[in-house]
Amino acid sequence: MDYSTLGFVQFMTPTLVFLLGVFVFREEVRTTQIVCFAFIWSAIVLFSLDLLRRRKRTRAGVRPKAA
Repeated sequence: MDYSTLGFVQFMTPTLVFLLGVFVFREEVRTTQIVCFAFIWSAIVLFSLDLLRRRKRTRAGVRPKAA
């Protein structure tokens, strides 16, 4: 398993715990928790889009720029 996949899986665990707490155990959710949840998933979306863009370039034979 490559590191990017492992990183995505590590984001899934807290999300599943959060969703279990809200929907199964009916825990109260504060506004700050929802905002943090939104920031975390926004970062995951950006990470995933960048990963897909890099893979597309690699398959096309274009070398990614060095950081």
